[in-house]
Amino acid sequence: MRDLARGLFAVSSIAFAVSAMAAEEQTETSKTGESAVQLEQVVVQARRREERLSDVPASVSAMSAAALKSAGVSSVAGLTQYIPGLNVAEGVDNNTARFFIRGMGTATPAVGIEPSVPVYIDDVYTPSGLGSNINLFSVDRVEVLRGPQGTLYGRNAFGGAIKVYTKPLNDRADGYVEVATGNSNRRDVKAEMSGALVPGMLRFNLGAASLMRDGYQTLVNTGKKGWGEDTKVLKGKLQFDPTDKLRFTVAYDKTDADAPAKQLKITNSGMKDIFNTGPLAGYPKIVPNRLQSSTDPDVLDTDTFGNSTVKARGLTWSAQWQVSDDLLVKYLGADRKMENGRIFDIEGTAAPFLTVSEQLNLRGKSHELQANWSRGPLNVIGGVFYYTEDTSSRSADVNNFLAFLDTKHQASYVTDPNGRQTAVDIRRVFDGLSQQVTSKAAFVNVGYALTKDLNVTGGIRFTEDDKATQGNRPSTTFVGGSLADFSTNSCFCVPEGATIIDTTFGGQLSGQRKYRAVTPEFTVDYNYARNQMAYASFKRGFQAGSIFPASNVVPGAALSTDAQGVDALELGNKGTFLDGRLSLNASVYYNRYKDLLVSVNTAVPIAVSATGFAGVPQNAGAAHSTGIELESRYQVTRELLLTANVAYNQFKVTEVMAASPTGPVNIANTFLDVPTLSPSLQGNVRFDYRFNLNSGLAARIFANAAYRSKIGINAANASESSGLGLVGANPATDKYYISPAVTLISAGVSLNTEDQKWRIDLIGQNLNNQRRPVSTVAVVPDFFGAIQQWNEPRNWRLSVTRSF
Repeated sequence: MRDLARGLFAVSSIAFAVSAMAAEEQTETSKTGESAVQLEQVVVQARRREERLSDVPASVSAMSAAALKSAGVSSVAGLTQYIPGLNVAEGVDNNTARFFIRGMGTATPAVGIEPSVPVYIDDVYTPSGLGSNINLFSVDRVEVLRGPQGTLYGRNAFGGAIKVYTKPLNDRADGYVEVATGNSNRRDVKAEMSGALVPGMLRFNLGAASLMRDGYQTLVNTGKKGWGEDTKVLKGKLQFDPTDKLRFTVAYDKTDADAPAKQLKITNSGMKDIFNTGPLAGYPKIVPNRLQSSTDPDVLDTDTFGNSTVKARGLTWSAQWQVSDDLLVKYLGADRKMENGRIFDIEGTAAPFLTVSEQLNLRGKSHELQANWSRGPLNVIGGVFYYTEDTSSRSADVNNFLAFLDTKHQASYVTDPNGRQTAVDIRRVFDGLSQQVTSKAAFVNVGYALTKDLNVTGGIRFTEDDKATQGNRPSTTFVGGSLADFSTNSCFCVPEGATIIDTTFGGQLSGQRKYRAVTPEFTVDYNYARNQMAYASFKRGFQAGSIFPASNVVPGAALSTDAQGVDALELGNKGTFLDGRLSLNASVYYNRYKDLLVSVNTAVPIAVSATGFAGVPQNAGAAHSTGIELESRYQVTRELLLTANVAYNQFKVTEVMAASPTGPVNIANTFLDVPTLSPSLQGNVRFDYRFNLNSGLAARIFANAAYRSKIGINAANASESSGLGLVGANPATDKYYISPAVTLISAGVSLNTEDQKWRIDLIGQNLNNQRRPVSTVAVVPDFFGAIQQWNEPRNWRLSVTRSF
């Protein structure tokens, strides 16, 4: 609480000092009438109703479609350089991401693992980190809500929520075609059109995009490229207004991605000598001469080449009825499906050791009924929510570690098509793993204006989640067959012609658990001066626990974890000054977590995780976070806009209980004290300058510098675990789990014709080419070293848009 008091004092001092200085200048400019320039007003739906961003008593950031295009933000992951408190790390493909807000997120995006920061599309819940890095094509705006959203959004909005809204429809016929090129042979085409089939009654929107580029990574042992892009997007929306009080909407989106997967980079490996002079000298040669040939993060020695595939389909439908001037009733329904196939080399070397192929499937269906009633000073929003989810996964891997375990495997070498001696071990790990989730909720939120300046809001939500998991662990070891060179294909089966060496059965698992919670919230806001608002809020967040499918083969692991909860306090101030030219929003928060869900990096049998390590989920006893956030925009002149944001966050796990001969002990201080994807300090500064050229063209230039301090990058290394990733502190390995501080520079220029029909954009990202690891899968000192993923290199994109 001492940190909270200090933060409140700091924020209050800054906010009220600026208020006092700006108020005097505002009075003078109002008298002279000199100011005719104002900041653009952004309308959001953070509280399930339309209102100006400056009127929302909560920490919310928003970027419009124009702002996203101007900054070159093409996916949700790109928001991190512009939104304070938000941090993102992409997964093994371009469509998967891990989102963290104020230190809270989920370490591993996988089937059955529910995000603590979910993504919503037109208020429809997206159930997984897989496929959540949505391409921001044909959108109207993106809103980022920081802190738990336990009443209005409920399900898993534990750290916050990211809301993507597609374009609204009207009668005006318009559209555009955009083509783009860039580095790595970038070649994009986008097209969109909107209009009315029956003016005033039937409107539509159609859009399609093809996004392609060659891979960033050079795989020197295969002559291939890794980390490419080949994504096709199709979107459509139809809106039917039979009367001025009734509206029906149907929307469909389809994404197909099939591109070279992002492979893992091995860092500081000792493997290049280990088979000549190291402890494994004398074993049959299975390693080519080239190992760890380059320190360049984009030059890899991996023996693996394969595509990551994503097939995502979404169908949403809604109906809204303006029953009266006071009452609006709305229904939202959705059916979303996703299939994700990926192949990657876990150990990252040219040795045919650990190549993993996975197939992941998910389907989520949701129904929500809302009623919004407003009269005079009273506003009431209530509703019910019902959601079902079915997920399944299967995996297979090459695991030549078995060749070092017994002579039976050592005698089973074959020569693959590339002349390498190899043994192939395929384990259908959790083949048939499935999880079913049923979630029910009811909520109500009531706002009341006590006076014209003083408002109170209170809400409560009841949630019940029922989870069931089934799985087994058959393992078949074989050599030869049509898939002897396993690095490019997997059938999740024993191929024809293979010789089976061993067959084992790791046991079945079946578990079910029900979670219930009541999450209240209360907010009071006060407009103490013109365009100045202070607010205070209390919110309780809830996220159901998880069932650990590998609990039957990991000694000491629990079948399931408890739910995690958070009590969040926030104080803030929002103000607009200088006749609408300057906005300053400030907030300070304190979050206290109970039974925080963490993934502890633990040594496990190779049958559980090919690296011998996995993130085993458990509930930490306690944790807390304290932080301050400042957002500011200043329209200096009609031509010049300045933006500056900063976020400070201190996240601390204070209790993790473990058994000992003398009873439970707190081992929290034994873990690396650098939170996953949670910098203590981050922010950005940006300028946008617009001017006209003599040729009649309108020009715009911008530059942005985004800074973050060091972060933890433990990825938990298990598709079966969830929660924050914790790893034991160890001087020999700590550096591999920490990504150093970094500043990323972006800049761009745009040209528009006077009639707004032609536009050219040239935008560069990471222009200073600062490379940092963003995820560490495993660390084995003096052997593999660190196995990591890295951020994107310097890149540029040149686009030409023709509007009509």
